Amino acid sequence: MTQDVDAPDHIDDVMSLNQELIREYSRVEPYNQKMTKAMKIITETNLTMKDVEEAGSDISFIKKYHLHYVIFFLQNFKKPNSVSLVVSITIALIPWVKALFVNTGTVQVANAPDNEPALSFILMYAEYLGYPCVPLGLLLIGSVLARLEFGDIPKGFWKSAVCHTVFRLAILPIIGAALITRFKNAHWLTDPMALFVCSMEFALPSATVQIYLTAGAMRPGVKTCSPLNCFGLYLALQYVVLVISMPIVVCYCIKKTMDM
Repeated sequence: MTQDVDAPDHIDDVMSLNQELIREYSRVEPYNQKMTKAMKIITETNLTMKDVEEAGSDISFIKKYHLHYVIFFLQNFKKPNSVSLVVSITIALIPWVKALFVNTGTVQVANAPDNEPALSFILMYAEYLGYPCVPLGLLLIGSVLARLEFGDIPKGFWKSAVCHTVFRLAILPIIGAALITRFKNAHWLTDPMALFVCSMEFALPSATVQIYLTAGAMRPGVKTCSPLNCFGLYLALQYVVLVISMPIVVCYCIKKTMDM
């Protein structure tokens, strides 16, 4: 870090964002092979079929009846989101425990001095922490998009990127609107917010997690990062078009689909 990166001798030592992503998430052997299985599961990176096949291999019963998938499924409950999901579902299914957090009206439990459930402050704290998720997510997406490089793009790839963008943000929302309208007419979807959320699902751009999935299949040390460059261009085009397509979809959904 103390070296002068502006000097010609050290230009090659400065890695681009694409190269950093590849070096961090690559699953190509022998890179990133020292990670423990628990860390791979928690971070959801560098998982391969080899990890599934090796799950429970030290237990003769599992090895005999080929129950590696079951063990791997159970190991996934080590993830924080899996633990929180199991705990929350358990609490929701026990009426007396649920009444400690929210007023259910079916079970009588003594309230706190403020006439609220005894543990309602935990939900208030979680709700308070959840508010920054959207702006922080937008900041992270913006920082990744701002640093993506578009060099070394194959000739003619822009045609594919434009076609995919048009289908994703122009044609797919129309298909989604027609499908959701049919669901509404069939009374399968009646809640206005559910109609709105389903409509937005068809109008969103590609998930940025594809950046890390693409980087995971590349070998660190390569000087050209064409796959990441291509996806970066594709993602940038989508967010440029999103500025126009999203307001149109939102207005149509509110006026036509939701009848508001």
